[in-house]
Amino acid sequence: MRDPRLSTALRQLTDLGDEPEPPRWSWAIAGLEQTGRIRLPTTAQDVLEVGSGGSVRGRSSRLALVLAKEAPGAAMAVDGRGRLYVPVWLRQAAAESRALLVGTHIDPAVVVVAGVGVLDGIGDLLAGGPR
Repeated sequence: MRDPRLSTALRQLTDLGDEPEPPRWSWAIAGLEQTGRIRLPTTAQDVLEVGSGGSVRGRSSRLALVLAKEAPGAAMAVDGRGRLYVPVWLRQAAAESRALLVGTHIDPAVVVVAGVGVLDGIGDLLAGGPR
């Protein structure tokens, strides 16, 4: 391959700078079942190491449910299909939309489950206040 410094086209690539940082979070929307369960996205199941079922620890942050494999909090079961019972307070937050926001972070391995209304607050913040 030619030396990039000698090629006009390849030289332009070096001007682009460093590669972008990989995303820190993976986000998904999970539908709330009539039974009060959600199916965790595959990424979340992998991070929590519950692909064929298992137990995780969950704690409330008043806005969201925070899940981790080894952390303080209540034991919560994940069935073999990757489904998790959602606490009543979080089901109520999802009552209208029947959906929850699921964020997965790899390092540290944590999953956050919140009502989709959280996105409204973020949108308001970014847009400069409620509209």
